[in-house]
Amino acid sequence: MEQLKPKDILKKAREEKWITQAEMADRIAQRLKQGYSLRQYQRLEDGQFPKYKMNAIIEVDQILGTNLAAIIYDKNVHTGTESEYLKK
Repeated sequence: MEQLKPKDILKKAREEKWITQAEMADRIAQRLKQGYSLRQYQRLEDGQFPKYKMNAIIEVDQILGTNLAAIIYDKNVHTGTESEYLKK
């Protein structure tokens, strides 16, 4: 069975919660207390996860209940430690 890529996990989790890309961008902006455009969010769904955007991914994890930060950046946002999944 093929493992989903982070961008696919992100899109699937968003769609399962019936949240649009624009709503995600707005929610991220509210949580970060700074501007976050639709285009910036779309880049995440395109698979662009630069290290300096980790805060946005952490907010995505909180909104969608995912753990993308552990998969992408080796950081478990729910515990603040390295992911056990990535230690294997």
